[in-house]
Amino acid sequence: MTHERETAAEAAAARPRARLIDVATAAGVSPKTVSRVINDEAGVLPGTRERVLRAVRDLGFVPDRSARELKRRDADTIGILIDAISDPFFAAFVSVIEELAVAEGLSVIFASTGYDAARESVQLDRLTGHRLVGLIVAPVAVSASTWRRCAPASRWPASTGCARGSTRS
Repeated sequence: MTHERETAAEAAAARPRARLIDVATAAGVSPKTVSRVINDEAGVLPGTRERVLRAVRDLGFVPDRSARELKRRDADTIGILIDAISDPFFAAFVSVIEELAVAEGLSVIFASTGYDAARESVQLDRLTGHRLVGLIVAPVAVSASTWRRCAPASRWPASTGCARGSTRS
């Protein structure tokens, strides 16, 4: 019985997403070399750079933003917590924020509360678990003490506002 050796492309095809190590294997280089090419750093020979870029294309490799943010200790994502994306007001609101963010090279992630205070707290915890450059919240019932815990001024700028029609002050 013979076993054929699986190529890097075949191994990557079996997984939903190609990894940096898959690109390195396919290009015959180290993961650090792949990282240098992806980050457009100097110190990579032109032929090696082309082999890596070909492997990136062939495998459909997309760099992991979370890993990049951890290494660089920076973020490029704005978080938005709203009541419901089905509400035309919030749909338009998120659309405008996203358009402005993309123009500045930022991404947007959002979560909705469904007008539920308990869900709002869970969603706020989830959003603040991401590396964010800012957080925009249309609160249902976030208390001032919860807000201070989740959005320390030294971490990132934050904006809150009452949903339209709210009677809260």
